[in-house]
Amino acid sequence: MKHSRRIHASVAMAALTSLALSASLQAAEIKVGLVAALSGQSAQSGEAITRGLTIAMDEINAKGGVLGDKLVLIKRDDESSPPKGVTAARELISSEKVVALFGGIDTPVSLAIVPIANQNKKPFIGVWAAGTNITKNGATPNYVFRVSAQAPGELRRHRCSLLVRWPARVTAWHRRR
Repeated sequence: MKHSRRIHASVAMAALTSLALSASLQAAEIKVGLVAALSGQSAQSGEAITRGLTIAMDEINAKGGVLGDKLVLIKRDDESSPPKGVTAARELISSEKVVALFGGIDTPVSLAIVPIANQNKKPFIGVWAAGTNITKNGATPNYVFRVSAQAPGELRRHRCSLLVRWPARVTAWHRRR
């Protein structure tokens, strides 16, 4: 009888362990970091970036995540301060184990984070700051990307390109302003 209970207990424990292990494997999280001004004068920009990332991640997670893993946003406030941005980026990489960083409201903060991203081989996606040296930083390989225009001639080139492609639309839009 005791032997039978031990076998049942062992089987039950093995089954529970197997279920817990498979559940943890199925519910894995992919942490993505955000270093942005979440307080101070640039806080509204930081909130806008947070909302955009949250909406995008919610849509991805609703469709099953990335290879079945859920995306999770881990935020840190840089207070528009390069030293605080550096601290936040280091913490997200070393403690939180994020796979990538988003951020870059202020060019000085972004420039301070660039070497950390490249040294740690973590993609840093700049969403706002326009300083040319953010992406043209001389690193090989370079893990820094930008979704905003570069400064200063980039916007001018975009306007010219739009004017060539859709002159009537651009002219009408300009007149409405």
